[in-house]
Amino acid sequence: MAAWYKRKLVLIAAAVLVLILGVLLILPYVLDIDRYRPAIVEQLEKATGRDVEIETLRLHFLPSTHVAVGSFRIKNPSGFPEGDTLLVESISIGVALSSLLGDNIEVTSVGLHGVELNLLSNEQGRTNYDFSPPRGGNPSSKESAPSALPVSRIDSIAVRDVTVTSGSFFSRQKRIFPSWSLTGLDLDVRGLDLAAADPLNSIETTLDLSRVELSSPSLKEPLRFDDGEITVAGGAADGDFTAALGKLRADGTVKVATLAKPVADFTLKMNELNTNELAALAGGAAQAGPASGGGGNLLARGSVEVGSLVVPPLTLRNFKGQTRIYGNRVEVNPFSLQIFNGRAGGGLTLNTAESSMPASLGLKVEGVDVKTALNALNPGGKNDLTGTFESDGRFGVPLTARDPLAALGGQGTFAVRNGTVPGVNVRGAMTEVAKLIQMEVPQGAIPFDYIRGDFRIADQRVHNSRVEMMGPKLEATASGSFGFDQTLNYSGMGTVKGSGTAQTEQQESGGARGLFGRVLGSVVKQTMNISGARVPFAVRGTFADPKFSVTGPPTPIPIR
Repeated sequence: MAAWYKRKLVLIAAAVLVLILGVLLILPYVLDIDRYRPAIVEQLEKATGRDVEIETLRLHFLPSTHVAVGSFRIKNPSGFPEGDTLLVESISIGVALSSLLGDNIEVTSVGLHGVELNLLSNEQGRTNYDFSPPRGGNPSSKESAPSALPVSRIDSIAVRDVTVTSGSFFSRQKRIFPSWSLTGLDLDVRGLDLAAADPLNSIETTLDLSRVELSSPSLKEPLRFDDGEITVAGGAADGDFTAALGKLRADGTVKVATLAKPVADFTLKMNELNTNELAALAGGAAQAGPASGGGGNLLARGSVEVGSLVVPPLTLRNFKGQTRIYGNRVEVNPFSLQIFNGRAGGGLTLNTAESSMPASLGLKVEGVDVKTALNALNPGGKNDLTGTFESDGRFGVPLTARDPLAALGGQGTFAVRNGTVPGVNVRGAMTEVAKLIQMEVPQGAIPFDYIRGDFRIADQRVHNSRVEMMGPKLEATASGSFGFDQTLNYSGMGTVKGSGTAQTEQQESGGARGLFGRVLGSVVKQTMNISGARVPFAVRGTFADPKFSVTGPPTPIPIR
């Protein structure tokens, strides 16, 4: 008996199978659907109002019936540079063979590979992804209305290797300034119903974030999502994630109420945020674009919480802020935090449209313990100032500057209340003056009711045009500055309060010697009742080692 594969029936069946396969391979070239490509492009252009390009269109029967679309492009509208709003390298549309002969094509699956979505805005605030009809147009007109597609529902859509970029186009410079880029997106969409009133509501998908990276010209490293997923259903989306930027880590949640007008609501929590590490990651080489109203659309809003906010050498606690993210800036307003047993709050704006990333900060501080703050700022130093600090000011700094602290600027007011300053080591002439008018020159800690004044930060120094001190034993006014290097440079006039009656002329002549004695002698003879003395002074040196000096003759103050 002949082997089974040599039997005539088997040979005939094999020949028929080969013939069928050959026909299926040849049929796409016989049934050339590429001739329908111009008509399809025309319909798509009517539907989108844009120029559309399809490079190739082929019908395949193996391994299943599907239409292969090569290089699908939707071009930018007028007012934008030449290029693509959307580019898909290849599209595979699976169809039921029997439905090709009917009026309603049954699409079984769609696969898109190599998707590039380029989002642009211009000076007028227009975007290249707005497909709404132009003003004055009549979308209900039969001439402009596109023919209905003979497809109702697509059960499965696989989208692979997606890249989304965003930027601003300025026509005068004829240049695009990039904003951000999102890569590594893959998703599987289920149940897209094109016949529904709102097709987006029919989409169901889960987006895996584990390979997604967010890049920006203002960042030296991309923001990576270590874990997380976003679920899309019913025209909305929500999920959670873990993100990393360098050594910085954050956990968060995100929710989009409607995909038709996507604005993300989010929460973000971090155990620690070091501003030095953040500044080191910022400062890409991109150049900033001109100021404009474009790119200012709200993208996301939510809350940010940081357990420890490290602004070396300070460590702030329990930062909480309400955040809004726009296409060209980030706003954190209001925010609150704890600082040295006190509290602070205000608002922050970060301009992400410029490569220098300038930040402006409004800050109000209350109840800060001065002793605790000085011990943190100057560990091991002679930190003898006490009291409760408060301030109200505005500050600005380009975060991506080589030395942000050197570029810091600001102005405002401050006050220290109910504290003490270290006593002055009075020698020489001041000691003689004290003996002359029987006043008690403070030697130990000097109490005060308040020290208050204004400040201006520039050139790595804090400048004070006027500082006032009011206390039971000492009053003073001064002006000058101190540096970020802790150097002091102040001059002013102090009033030391005395006990009331001058000593006798004999005691005076024996006790008051030198220049100050000669100057004050005649004054004391005429004015025997002295309430104190005005003393011009200067303070130099450093915070750790201040140098106090008398810069002129003290002036007695008679009792009135």
